[in-house]
Amino acid sequence: MTAEVPDAEDESGPVEPVDRAAGLEFAQLVLAEAALVQPVPDARFGTGSTDLLAPEQPLRTIDVAALFAGPIVPARDRSVAEALEVRRSRRTFDALPADELVAALRQVFTLQGFAPADDGGVRRFRPVPSAGGRHPLVPLVLVEDVPGLDRGLWRFDTDADLLHLVAPDDDAGLARAWAGACTAGAFDRRPPAVIVLAARFDATLARYPHGSSLVWRDAGVALGYLHLSATSHGLSSCILGTSGLLSGALLAACGITGQLVGDVGGLAVGRSCPGDCYGMAVEALERGDPCFSGLPACGNCLQRGHGINA
Repeated sequence: MTAEVPDAEDESGPVEPVDRAAGLEFAQLVLAEAALVQPVPDARFGTGSTDLLAPEQPLRTIDVAALFAGPIVPARDRSVAEALEVRRSRRTFDALPADELVAALRQVFTLQGFAPADDGGVRRFRPVPSAGGRHPLVPLVLVEDVPGLDRGLWRFDTDADLLHLVAPDDDAGLARAWAGACTAGAFDRRPPAVIVLAARFDATLARYPHGSSLVWRDAGVALGYLHLSATSHGLSSCILGTSGLLSGALLAACGITGQLVGDVGGLAVGRSCPGDCYGMAVEALERGDPCFSGLPACGNCLQRGHGINA
């Protein structure tokens, strides 16, 4: 089963009134389920549902280590405190080299170890935390302008440290995914890359039968980590509150299978445009100047239309 959302109405079509009462009612149901979250030993949720499968027929596979001439290090030696201080949501980008994209991904998702779980699944250990060590999220990447990678949909195999090209750019399903991502981010053109987090809910539900909210919490934490990782590498990024961008067929092609799967958020990312507010903030921070209050009104960004917000 794949969680999908219907196509949005064209702006010229009818716009249905927002049913806020229904939204509140649904939120109350989610909150009620979250109150029931408890680990249950041997609470199996489908045979083999927590196994992470590789794509069956990738169009191209790249060994991530081959992208780097030397050790993988952040583009800037920036502490967590500095990344938090200079972090901003950015909506304009320059092309993103493949090694910088992968470095940011590895900083968050690299496999540090694993152990068997009492429900027959696997607990994985990564820099980003996950409820019960289940790590139901798999990073996929919509690629538009990443020198070194073909345009299309890629899967980052975090366990094997491989990149798999799963669908070419002319796949009809990717046009829908890009349209949804650009609408969510209010982009006037495609970002260099959008990291899409695909979720295998079974991996978490095997341990927490009422734990669907844990998957969404994992997604929020992972997106925050990715945003800070991009900042630490001197990149611009913007979290996208999306879901249902990718069809069930595309998810299956990526090896994302189970009783309930779907994408649960994204991050647009690219290099910072020269001379924009973000670059000015970085330079000010490196000079030891803590004052960034004038950055959103920077004349350069007003002229070039660079988006910046909290």
